Amino acid sequence: MTSRTEKRKAYIESVEALESRGAVGADEALVLAKQLKSVDEFGYAWRLLTRVRASDEVKSNPQLDLAFRQEIALCTYKDTHLNGEQRLVRALEILDQGDHLATSDNPETLGLAGAIHKRLWQVRNDKRELELALQFYRRGHESDRKQQFVLRKGYPGINAAFILDLLAALETEDGGRSQQSRDLVAARREEAANIR
Repeated sequence: MTSRTEKRKAYIESVEALESRGAVGADEALVLAKQLKSVDEFGYAWRLLTRVRASDEVKSNPQLDLAFRQEIALCTYKDTHLNGEQRLVRALEILDQGDHLATSDNPETLGLAGAIHKRLWQVRNDKRELELALQFYRRGHESDRKQQFVLRKGYPGINAAFILDLLAALETEDGGRSQQSRDLVAARREEAANIR
């Protein structure tokens, strides 16, 4: 059985060997990035993908460029060698290139934006980040639902329900004793239940 350390070393050596021979193709880069992610080498993965994204092969294909941006953003926000808040902000900037977050209807892009804002909440301890995460997850869920859950298989909805429950719990802890607060908590829980 190959250990995780041996796999990590082999994957990194594969990247270095391919890069030393010249250009790495888009398909090769995506396969290598998947392997690198499987051993938590997110830094190697996003750097490889960023180099290949600059190629004509990727730049000339909008769908491929979108897939690369999504993968680069994912690897950037998961790269623990980068500063926590800065890597999250940078990942949002990467997602916003081309397929603007304000208007995107891509469930993968919206789900990633939701995940990044959820992590920004953990870093900043600012409830507004959870509200933003919820907005992206809701939009991702609606888009995913319209596509009959083919792309994301319901993950944006699962995450929207989780954030709704989390917000309801936080609002209850914050002393939500007014009728308006109780109504908001009940509405969040009902929406979460309806999504599930």
